[in-house]
Amino acid sequence: MSKSQDTDVTEWRVQQILDTTKLGYCVLNLEFEFQSADEAVIQITGFDANYLTSHNLKDLIPHTILANYEKPLQSLLSDVGHHIEIPIQTPSKQLVWVILTRLAIDEQKIHVLVQDITDIHQQGEQRTTTIFTSLSDSVMIVNRDKEIVQIYPNDTIDLVPEDFIGNSLKDGMIAQDLADEVSYYIDRTLDTGVVQAFEFHSFINEDETRYYNIRIAPINKEEVLTLIREITDLKRVQEELSSHIEDLTILRQVDAELADKLKIERATQLGLDAMMRLSNARSGFVALLEAEQLKLIHIIGAYNVPQLTQYLEREDTLVAEVLKSRQPLWLINDQLKNHSSYVPLIDRSIGVIIIPLKLQNRMIGIVNLETTVAEDFTYETFEFVQLMVGRIAVSLENARLVAQINWQLEEQQRLYEEVSRLEQIKTDMIRIASHDLRNPLAAILGYLEMLNWDIDKVDKTHQGYLSNIEEAARRMQKITSDILSLERIEETALQNTAEVFDLNNLLQQTYNEHRPSAQLKHHKYELQLPDKQVVVDADPIQLHEAIANLVGNAIKYTPQHGEVKLILDVVERTARVRVVDNGYGIPEDKQERLFQPFYRAKMQETESIQGTGLGLHLVKNIIERFSGTLVFKSIYKTGSTFGFDIPLSDKTLNTSANVSDDIDGSVVVG
Repeated sequence: MSKSQDTDVTEWRVQQILDTTKLGYCVLNLEFEFQSADEAVIQITGFDANYLTSHNLKDLIPHTILANYEKPLQSLLSDVGHHIEIPIQTPSKQLVWVILTRLAIDEQKIHVLVQDITDIHQQGEQRTTTIFTSLSDSVMIVNRDKEIVQIYPNDTIDLVPEDFIGNSLKDGMIAQDLADEVSYYIDRTLDTGVVQAFEFHSFINEDETRYYNIRIAPINKEEVLTLIREITDLKRVQEELSSHIEDLTILRQVDAELADKLKIERATQLGLDAMMRLSNARSGFVALLEAEQLKLIHIIGAYNVPQLTQYLEREDTLVAEVLKSRQPLWLINDQLKNHSSYVPLIDRSIGVIIIPLKLQNRMIGIVNLETTVAEDFTYETFEFVQLMVGRIAVSLENARLVAQINWQLEEQQRLYEEVSRLEQIKTDMIRIASHDLRNPLAAILGYLEMLNWDIDKVDKTHQGYLSNIEEAARRMQKITSDILSLERIEETALQNTAEVFDLNNLLQQTYNEHRPSAQLKHHKYELQLPDKQVVVDADPIQLHEAIANLVGNAIKYTPQHGEVKLILDVVERTARVRVVDNGYGIPEDKQERLFQPFYRAKMQETESIQGTGLGLHLVKNIIERFSGTLVFKSIYKTGSTFGFDIPLSDKTLNTSANVSDDIDGSVVVG
């Protein structure tokens, strides 16, 4: 078959395909010049046959993007690809998208099918446009020559895309300085293939600066995707946030400084200085309430102090209004000048902020700030000053409490010194009186003893007189002895007179000493001791005096034929001493003061029993000195239990040297 016949066959097959699929058909030479084109191609491109056969296919592609399609066109000549997608610009400047499918190459000719996919492409383009326009960025596709291939604007760049497609970035679409910066980064992106991101600010005029965030990503070796987002509002918010953070930092620093200032004058000075610096106030003062009257504490600025003092006493001023309403006040310009309560205190003052100093809803004073520049006193300044005033109020209250505590401490110190002085005088007087009484009493008792030698020569009446004199003298002697015992305990309180000993021996000794007294009253007198050592660390002389007092009281306040028990036992690490009787007991309403010095519970049953009222007070002092605990229980007309618990010692004793031979565990005296 000849070449001519081959061509006829090819064209016949092509015509069959065209009739079936309604596609266009054209023949190109190897330079992509049109050799022929059917009616479908003429309809798709909008050019007539004469125009097409006298032009190159490349002439139909927009020149701004032709470079992007050079390589795809060459694929029609190779064995690699056999179809490509290209845009064609019609005579009416509309863009038509077609797919060129290579059928065959023969005799230096390329047989190509042409399919119009504009509708499909527009659908995809519409989706892309929808996606890009929904972003907060303006999106552009720009080629290496900085020409705009496609653009999807938003509020950042307000324009009609068709007016700029094919134009240069520098044709006025965006600010010149921004266009220069974007051009620089487009080159970097195409050269490196790496996404570039940067921020840029453009000065519009003296009062306006716009900020942009820009990202440039490579699409291919000739085009980039450029996203431009205006972030002016974001920058403004960041600046405001930074300003607030700076204010809060200063506020924290002021808090720390105020916490260290525990004097009212210093805290007031520091607080006013900080508020004036942060508010740009030109003058200010702090006044605190004292006896419901404002007292000037600290001022900054050109105030007339006598005039200001009189101003604070008036009831028709702005300060008085704030004090009464307890609400802050912010006035500038005409609001201030036209206010009925305004009294000028500073020349050319056109703004005032007055804040009440409150603590837990209690007014403690006011802060007054003034300015000669109205713009300084914004609402934000007004709110911030209120925050600071709250902290100053707390600081002033802390300073006031510290001052009050210091005064109370000084007063307590003064009272303590006065009481100590009086206590010393009392102690000296008691000591002197006790010592001075001992010698006369000894003389009296001595002469009474001499008179008793010849008592049978004295009549009964005078014998009674002598007996009363002796009883009174011995009572006075007991009082002086108890007083001196108390004095001795107090003097030795700071001395270590304790020693380790067995409490069994001390109770045995005390029991033996009081046995005659118990026998005289026919008491059932018992001693109960454990069968082991009870070692304590105390002063045996003083502890003996305490136990003797308790045993003596039990015998004294138990009637004839009663019972008195002296008991010692051990509970864990504690020695327990108890003196139990079934005597008169003590009424409950008289028990509270029982251990106070010189107190005696007055009862009909005990009116005739002599005592000083110092014994139990003496016992209490001794027991507590050695970390013991006093124990007491009494029921009127039933009996009483007096005793104490005292810690055991960790030390041990030699048994043969410390246990008495006459301890038999239990002794009864009838």
